[in-house]
Parts: sequence; C-alpha cells; structure tokens
Amino acid sequence: HQLVGSTPQVRQAAQYIEDRFQVTKNLLVTFGLRNEQFKNTNQDDKPIIEKKRQLAPRFSAAWDVQGDASLKVFGTAGRYHLQIPANLAVRFAGGSLNTERYYTYTGVDPATGAPLGIVPIGNVYSPNNEYGVPPDPRTIAATDIKSNTQDEFTLGFEKALNREWNVGFRVNYRKLVSSIDDVSDPRPIAAKLAKTSQAEADYLSNNWHGALFNPGRSNTFLVPVDAQGTLRKVTVNWDEWGFQEGLKRQYMALDFMVEHPFRNGWYGKINYTWAKSTGNTEGQQKSDNGQADVGFTSVWDFPELMVNSNGPLPNTRRHTIKAYGVYELTPEYAISGNFLAQSGRPRSCTANLPTALDPAGIGGGYGSIFFVCPGAAGRGALGNLPWDTRLDLGFIYRPQWMPGITAKLDVYNILNKQTVTSINEELNVRGAGSSVNGLSQQEQNYTAPRAMTFSVQYNKKF
Repeated sequence: HQLVGSTPQVRQAAQYIEDRFQVTKNLLVTFGLRNEQFKNTNQDDKPIIEKKRQLAPRFSAAWDVQGDASLKVFGTAGRYHLQIPANLAVRFAGGSLNTERYYTYTGVDPATGAPLGIVPIGNVYSPNNEYGVPPDPRTIAATDIKSNTQDEFTLGFEKALNREWNVGFRVNYRKLVSSIDDVSDPRPIAAKLAKTSQAEADYLSNNWHGALFNPGRSNTFLVPVDAQGTLRKVTVNWDEWGFQEGLKRQYMALDFMVEHPFRNGWYGKINYTWAKSTGNTEGQQKSDNGQADVGFTSVWDFPELMVNSNGPLPNTRRHTIKAYGVYELTPEYAISGNFLAQSGRPRSCTANLPTALDPAGIGGGYGSIFFVCPGAAGRGALGNLPWDTRLDLGFIYRPQWMPGITAKLDVYNILNKQTVTSINEELNVRGAGSSVNGLSQQEQNYTAPRAMTFSVQYNKKF
C-alpha cells in the first residue's frame, strides 16, 4: 500500500452515569447508561464517518441469598459499541495504492532473482479501485450507518460449600447486533442508476471505491456518477445485494468453577468452559486467512465471498480447561502453576471461485479464500485442529531479611509441547484456476516454545 497526504485523525469521547439501588438488605441492582462518540477524518481533517450518539444501557443485579455471603446469584445485561480504528481512515480514505497484475515470464535472473521476459496477461486490477487517488470523504460511508453493536447477557451463581471450597457456574450469551465493514460491489447501485442514466451507471461501475456499510440492513450511499464529482443518493435494500443471508454471530458459553481460597498455605482454582461461536462474520477482523486489516475485511465485499460462510467461527474453542494456583513451601519460598488444555480451532478449506459461480469475474482479485472446496464446502467442514495443552511453573522468593522484595522465575510451556495452532486453508494457487496449492492444509503456526523470565519486584507502602 502507498499512502498520500498527511495523517488522518481519530477523535473519541464517552460519558457514563450509574446508580446503585439497594432493593432489600440482600439484593443490590445497578443501572448504568454509557454514551459514546467518535469521528474519523481523512488527511485533510474532513470527517469520513462520525457517530454523535451511541447509547449503551447496562444493568446488573447481585443477590446474597442467605445474607451471609455463602451463596450469591448474579446477572448482567448490557449493550456495547466498538469504535472505528484509525487504520481504516488511512487505508480507505487516504488514497492508498493497492493494485495487481498478472504476467507470464520466460526465466529468472540468477543474480537478482527478478523474472525475465515478462509479458502482461491482463489489465491492472484493484478490488476496491485503490489507485492512489483520495476519494470524496462524503462517499466513504453510508449516510445512515449504524454503530458496531453487541448485546451481552450473563447469569450465574457462586456458592461456598465450606471454608475450604467454593463452586460457581455462569452462562454467557453474546450477539452481534450490527457491524461496520466495507462493501465493494457496484452492481446493485449501478442497476438503480441505470433506470435514469446508463452513463452514470457505467461511470460508477468503473470508478466506485466501495463504502462502509452495515451488513444485513438497508443502506443509503452518496456515489460519484461523473468525472466532475457529481454525487447521487442511492438506497440499497439488503435483499438487493444478493447475499445468501444477513449478519450472523452468536456466542454462548457455560463456565464451571471450583476454587480453594488461600488457606493453609495454598490457593487453587479450576475452570472449565464449554463455548460455541457461530455465524458468518467475526466482526472487524477475518482470521480465517490472517487478514488483520481491522474494519476493512474482504468478508462483505461481494456476495460471492459469503457463499457457504456460515458455521463455526475460526477462533472457536469448544472446550477449555484452566487450572492455576500457588503453594507456600515456607514463608520465603513458594511455587505457582498454570495449566491450560484447549480444544483446537475449526479447520476449513477455501478455494478459488469456480467460473460457474463467478459471472462477474471478481474471484481473480481475491484468490483461494472462498468456502467452495469440492467435498468440503463450508466453514469448519474439516473438523478441528488438535488439542493444545500447556503447563507453566513459577518459583517465588520473598526474603524475610528484605521486606517488599519479590524475586520470581517463570517457566512457560515447561514441557515444550509444539501443537499446531493454524494451517494454510487455501486449496488452490491464486489466480491459477483449479491448480492445487502444494502447501494446502500444511501447518503454519505452533504454540510458543519453552521460555523463561526472571523478575524482581519491590513494593513499599507509604
């Protein structure tokens, strides 16, 4: 990417009001309301997207059932908003240059490694028309765009069985209500413009850079229709884009806990979490193929990219077991431990888009990222990666002859287990039809190897 102009700006602010109400001696409820604002500008400090009011109500309740803190029942409900990151202003509004072109070649220079005898076999292509020209800031986002919004609910309890043991249980549920991403498909907008002017429709088809929008909703855009910069307002209903379905992401988790409070020289806690995260989008990222361009993913660029995309999301871990604690050998010496056992991420297969599914010819600009593999079509169709288990140990020294000093040696992944954490899911060579990628389904990342840190800390109360 090549960026032009000065630095875009991001401005954010928030206000929060809260009130606690003691309904009874044993029941406390809390009401809160958060309001957030943000404004992202381009290199000329002109706003490209702005939200002046994002209201997020919050509620929680805690019930001391017996009145002696031996059994607590609690619940929360709330709405949360996520701001637009700065990188989107840089990439989308800053006049970036992001082009591709394919060539044939006859050989390779033995000294430099540069290709010899190159001949272009296609035109310069940019999926989002990123040709180094900053777009009109009024066209960056839908004029009626909604916020990134998630609703979250929890319900659980904690119970003291006796002075030695506590247990707990919690249910978590989260739903993505609305998301902001970019769309690059000019077809439904051009079809509406063509009803009054084919020239305007053709100009838009060849020059539109895309815009931020809300997947799953009706969106209204200001779009350029001629070389003089004339803008037209066009509203596109969700069913006019041609996507298989709307925005989907739901997360549910069940947490079980057993805890030994710090008594008799030791503390310990074990957590087990069963979790399920499904849908067709993670939100502002796309970790299927490691796309870290936050808020500017390829997910909603064209309807073809969303074929067979609904399923277990790539960072789902169905089972997670965590255990940690500390044991005092003497008043000066202690050991600590942290154990993790976690089921693997879903495995998928992605491919180049077949010609039969690509009448508009958009597949070549994206490569092997479509969930259309023969015999394994769909997100998570190949099961899961292996379980990841890790054990960390710590050795603590608190000398009595120097109060406030703590020396600690931490050893991470002490067994040095190397578990596969991600694979290359691309079946095909990019831009080569059905040619198979020789690295398909090969390991890409492993758990971090054994490592040690030594630290010394001094604390003193004044």
